[in-house]
Amino acid sequence: MKKLRFLAVVITLAFAASIVYAAPVPGGKVPGKAPGQKAPNEAKPEWWGKAPGPRPFVHGTVENVSPQSIAVKTPEGVKVFTVNENTKVIVRGQKATISDVKVGDTVNVKFKLVENNVPLALGIQVPKPSCGGQITAINNNMIILRDRKTNAECRVVVSDKTKYRSKGYEGTLADLKVGYFASATGDLNNGTIIADVVNFMPEVAKGTVVAVEGNVITLKTVRQLTIPVLVSEKTVIIVSPRVAPDRKGTLQDIKVGTPANIGYIPVPNGPARLLWIDLLTGA
Repeated sequence: MKKLRFLAVVITLAFAASIVYAAPVPGGKVPGKAPGQKAPNEAKPEWWGKAPGPRPFVHGTVENVSPQSIAVKTPEGVKVFTVNENTKVIVRGQKATISDVKVGDTVNVKFKLVENNVPLALGIQVPKPSCGGQITAINNNMIILRDRKTNAECRVVVSDKTKYRSKGYEGTLADLKVGYFASATGDLNNGTIIADVVNFMPEVAKGTVVAVEGNVITLKTVRQLTIPVLVSEKTVIIVSPRVAPDRKGTLQDIKVGTPANIGYIPVPNGPARLLWIDLLTGA
C-alpha cells in the first residue's frame, strides 16, 4: 500500500513539473537566457541579412512638375523627387528638358538618395504610348488587341517600318496569329497606336531536348508531348547558365538532355518554326 501511495506521489509531481515547463514565459523571454543574451540555437530575427533599401525606380503619373522637382502618383502614394541640371530627361524617345514633361504624363523615374535622404531624380522618361493584350483580329495593317482584365480593345496600325520582336527574334507581320499575346508601342493618333514596335508571344513550351538531327530538334514537354522544331538562320538561341549571365548560343549548344523553353509557330505536316530557344544549362 505504501509503495502504491509513493508511486502516485511521484506521478503527480512529474505531471506538475510538465505543466510548469509548458507554461508560457511572460514577456516572450527564453528560459535560461539572461537579458541581452542569445539562447542556444536561437534564430536571428533577420537571418536573411539587411533589408534592401528603397527601389531606385518608380513608375506612375505626373501629378506636379517644376524646374526643381517632379511629383509622381504611384500605387503607394505620391513620391516627390528633386530635379537638377544633371537629371536626364527623355520624352517619347527624344532628348528633352523638364519643361517637356506635363501633368498627366505616364512617367518612369530613376533616382538615388542624397544628403538627408532626399530622392534625386537621375533620369526621367516619358515613354511612348503603348497597349497590350490578346490578338483578336488581324485585318491587313490593323491589329486588334483585347485586355484580359478589362476587355478593353486597342487598335494598332502597322507599316513597313514596324518591327516585330519576340525574345530577340526579329519577325514580320505574318508571324502574328489570332490568340497570341502582344504589346505595341508607338505614336497615338485618334485613339489608335501607330506602332513602331510590336512585341509578341508565340506558342511556347517547356521541356527537355530529346533529339538533335541536323537543324531539327525535338523537345519533350513537361506534359509528355513531343514537338519537333526547325532551327533557321533567324532562330535566336539563348544559353542561360544558372550562375552566369545569359549569352547568345549556336546550334552546337543544343544538346540532348538539356532543359529548354521554346517559342515556336506550328506548321501543318512538318516541324514547327522555332523562333527562339532558351537553354537552361546547369553551369
